Amino acid sequence: MSPSYFVSCSNDSTINLWEAEQNRAIMRFMGHENEVQALDVFGMDGNIFTTGSSDLTFRVWDIRQKRACFRVFDKNTEGTGISAIKFMPENVNTIAVGYEDGTVKIWDLRCTESVGKLKEKKAVYDGIKSLQFSKSGRLLFSAHNSNYVKIWDLLTEDTVG
Repeated sequence: MSPSYFVSCSNDSTINLWEAEQNRAIMRFMGHENEVQALDVFGMDGNIFTTGSSDLTFRVWDIRQKRACFRVFDKNTEGTGISAIKFMPENVNTIAVGYEDGTVKIWDLRCTESVGKLKEKKAVYDGIKSLQFSKSGRLLFSAHNSNYVKIWDLLTEDTVG
């Protein structure tokens, strides 16, 4: 995607590709059943993005393909919606997905299941607001609804510090 375009998600379950100069939607993507609460564009190829929804699924899209949604990940078996999503820097195959119950799962797009799960040891229901990988990709920062940030080591699947 060039700087002339951007993508947005909506509570009406749609995703729109916008042309900035004309200030108009030029493409609409559909497929989620409920509001789309999370979106991330892959930094090394702006044509690829991922979305997460309260319908308990996340999807991967490529605007260059006729069927833009090329991968749908099955509903979250724990029954909580997706509230944040983030591609790993320089790795289109790895995505962190944050859930409304405070869990973060690491997904490898080449697999059909998550390859890692980050969850506070004590039972805390505190949804994820946003996610950010460190530059190296080893650490993941999760911002939570109660205004705090956790730092996760992806090798140990535990918090740092």
